[in-house]
Order: sequence, then structure tokens, then C-alpha cells
Amino acid sequence: LLLGETLSPSDAAAAAVRSGRSLIAEARDGAVARSVSARLERAAGQVTSVASLPIFLLGEPFAALELGRVFGGFRARDVARAEDVTEALIARIVVDGWVD
Repeated sequence: LLLGETLSPSDAAAAAVRSGRSLIAEARDGAVARSVSARLERAAGQVTSVASLPIFLLGEPFAALELGRVFGGFRARDVARAEDVTEALIARIVVDGWVD
């Protein structure tokens, strides 16, 4: 829903991506979670938990996959599946030449 949105360098989630940190948290649990949930809630309504997985290309931060759940928290299998999606996305970006 928010594909391609550019984050401010001062955004807490952008700082987490640059550091390579993944996030799995309740929607209001800290600055990074609040930042992610605010973006997701603009598009999809209230969320109870969020996940943010950094995407690196050629060793540099490129993007993040941000997800929210409306009911309950993320389970281990949810996170594992999101990591699979992230890896597939990275492969597609490289194969399709989205970046130089």
C-alpha cells in the first residue's frame, strides 16, 4: 500500500534499517514501532503489532518490508515467511535490474 515511500533520515525506522536491525514489536512499543505503525495505519487502519525487516543490496541499506497485524502479535512462522518474501524481493530487484 505504501510502496516506494521515502523516509526522512531522522525517522526512527530509517535509522533501524540503516543499522540492519529487524523489528518485531507491539505497535506502540518504542519509537521505531510507533513510526512503522503510524505509516501502516494511514493505509490500513489500526494495527496491534508491527514488523520491519531491512533490505540490503550490495551491502547497503535499500528499503524495508514493513508489516502490521490487526489482531495479536507476530508468530515465529509469520516472521520466517516475511523473511522469505524479503529474500525473494531482493532476488527480483537484482534480476530485474532495479538498481545499478
